[in-house]
Amino acid sequence: MKATATACANLALIKYWGKRDAAQNIPANDSVSVTLDGLTATTTVEFDAALARDEIELNGARTEDARIRRQLDHVRRLAGTTDGARVVTTTTFPVRAGLASSAAGMAALSAAAARAARLRLDDRALSALARLGSGSAARSIHGGFVHWHAGTDHASSFAEPLARADALDLAIAAVVLTETPKPVESTEAMERTQATSPLYPARLAYVEGAIDRLTLALHAGDLPGVGQIAELDALNLHACMMTTDPPLLFWVPETVALLHDVWAHRERTGRTVYFSIDAGANVFLLGSPDEIERALASLPTVARATRVLRSRPGPGVEYPSKHLF
Repeated sequence: MKATATACANLALIKYWGKRDAAQNIPANDSVSVTLDGLTATTTVEFDAALARDEIELNGARTEDARIRRQLDHVRRLAGTTDGARVVTTTTFPVRAGLASSAAGMAALSAAAARAARLRLDDRALSALARLGSGSAARSIHGGFVHWHAGTDHASSFAEPLARADALDLAIAAVVLTETPKPVESTEAMERTQATSPLYPARLAYVEGAIDRLTLALHAGDLPGVGQIAELDALNLHACMMTTDPPLLFWVPETVALLHDVWAHRERTGRTVYFSIDAGANVFLLGSPDEIERALASLPTVARATRVLRSRPGPGVEYPSKHLF
């Protein structure tokens, strides 16, 4: 059977960093995200007993990505099959550039592969399955605002909806300052931070309260409150990474310049635009749709971006009828 799924990237407003169980991608802390409409990965999977090995294509190029093969193995074990798989994936945004491409990609792969293998999984089980491929993919199964419960084992580590997409009149702009893959993959960066950053224990203590505050602000429709909490969380995370041994600094000069632009813009105009940064150099701007457009037109560093990807809170996994092959 052939199946296709589309999943969106997500932006963690309160980020997970570090793992309780690396083998199962069980995180050290809960996290909250917003699903990003339009920043998508679409994957078609077909299992075929005639295939001697998996055939995998990403954005038009063959790949031997071991993580994709491992995720297919998880699905095969659940389905009780050893069939090879053909997998074709396309994305609408750069991969491995700190824009949560693995979240979208693994969520789409997991959903398509589960359906192609005729597995009947509810959203909780599908979220847990996606987590095995990429931790943040657990959140991309759902739309709107999402809470990933860290849990302590496979069954208890899953994401679920926290608020609908229209809970806030929120726009998100991903300002792509570089499309060069980051020098250290997230898994290695997490391990280094967890093992060596003196700030890491304080981060774990801080996150629980930050999630409570964010949830209250979200349910109150308080966009500035959500923006402030998200901005501080991003800085907290990168402070931990910068104090690892050896240090992890994913930012490029334009990253720093854009942060200063945002602060100056708020000070000068009183406009409520905020930023967040995942594990990379690129910057997400958060605010109302009108405020984001004003900021994009006036922030000097935006003109140096390679592209700007506009988004709103988006949907969970969808299953288009048209396949990629």
